[in-house]
Amino acid sequence: MNIMFPLDLQAFTYNLQSDFEVGTIRNRLGSSTTHSQHTLEQLGEHLHHGHIIQGALLRDNQNVDESTEERFLEQQLFYVDIDNTYE
Repeated sequence: MNIMFPLDLQAFTYNLQSDFEVGTIRNRLGSSTTHSQHTLEQLGEHLHHGHIIQGALLRDNQNVDESTEERFLEQQLFYVDIDNTYE
C-alpha cells in the first residue's frame, strides 16, 4: 500500500524551538515538489530518522493571500499524539 505525503528531506535530531524554524519547514512543505509516494514502512523509517512530514497535500501558491484551506488537495494521513499527559 502506498500513500502520498509531503516529506522534508532535512532530518532533525531535536525538538524545534523557534517559530523561524517551524516557518521555514512549513514553507518547504508547502510546495507540490515535496509530494512523494511511500509505503507505510518507508513512512516509519522517515519518522524514525527525524524527517518531518505533513499530512495534507497542498497545491502551490497562486498568490500570496491564499490560505492553506484554499490550497488543500487531499489528506491521507491523520496524526494522533498519545504521549502527552493531562492533569
